[in-house]
Amino acid sequence: MTRSGGLAVVRRPALGLAACVLVVVVQGCAGVRPPSRAAERPWLVGSVLDAGTSKGLPHANVFVSELRLGTVCSRHGRFYLQLPDSGTFRVRALYPGCDPQARDVRVARGRSDTLVFRLTRRLQFDRLD
Repeated sequence: MTRSGGLAVVRRPALGLAACVLVVVVQGCAGVRPPSRAAERPWLVGSVLDAGTSKGLPHANVFVSELRLGTVCSRHGRFYLQLPDSGTFRVRALYPGCDPQARDVRVARGRSDTLVFRLTRRLQFDRLD
């Protein structure tokens, strides 16, 4: 680590072709502010899984209709959704070809709650010619 005009520069080996990555850490920030209200907002964290295989459903939708707020899961079926305030909400999970699921969840300020949705695939019929 080297010091440069009040900044600490940390050199770390990188994975791949780059020789090093510079991380600049600002020290001694003036005007420290109290934590923002965003840090107090509750989070919903979880997964949307296929009930038959327990594998994550990529790009499934998770939303809270009364807040008009939602998100799309990662390719592994994980989601993170920050809510504007605490309360009790109905959270829905949707994925094409699966029966949707809904749950009522009570979330508290500054906390995160974990949800796991296991969606069942709908029956599919072969087309008769």
